[in-house]
Amino acid sequence: MQALILAIGSVLTWFAYRSAADIAFAVVKWIAVVALVKFVVFVALGAAIATAMGFVLDFALTQVQDLYMEAGIFPSASLQLTGLAAYIGNLLRLPECMTIMVTGWSFRFVRQVVPFM
Repeated sequence: MQALILAIGSVLTWFAYRSAADIAFAVVKWIAVVALVKFVVFVALGAAIATAMGFVLDFALTQVQDLYMEAGIFPSASLQLTGLAAYIGNLLRLPECMTIMVTGWSFRFVRQVVPFM
């Protein structure tokens, strides 16, 4: 009888260990998936926003230059001022600041939209 109780105890101990290990693995896997999703979403979203902002700025400057060329005005003080402003903005690290701010906004937006994040 005592051997049967020990055998049942051993089996129950093994089941408890397996259940605890499965639960712990599931929790670790869930945390890893959520962390990976957050990392990919925020890094990819920040890079996409920075690229989109670059395309928009390039398009706008191209349109302004085309307007100047059509009007027969060659590089003037306003275009050089744009270059100076871009130079000063680059010294002040404004593109990086904008990227950080937009990433923060996207982080807040995604947290409001997706409930499990």
